[in-house]
Amino acid sequence: MPGKMGVGNLYGLRQLAAELVFSNLSEALFGGTRAFTETS
Repeated sequence: MPGKMGVGNLYGLRQLAAELVFSNLSEALFGGTRAFTETS
């Protein structure tokens, strides 16, 4: 049972990390382009 819980936690952490990375990436991309167009 502890092993199953560990796997579940690991999967949940991976999902969370993926969402964080994706949101940061999209924010950096869109935010960067927005700032670039604003400055130019």
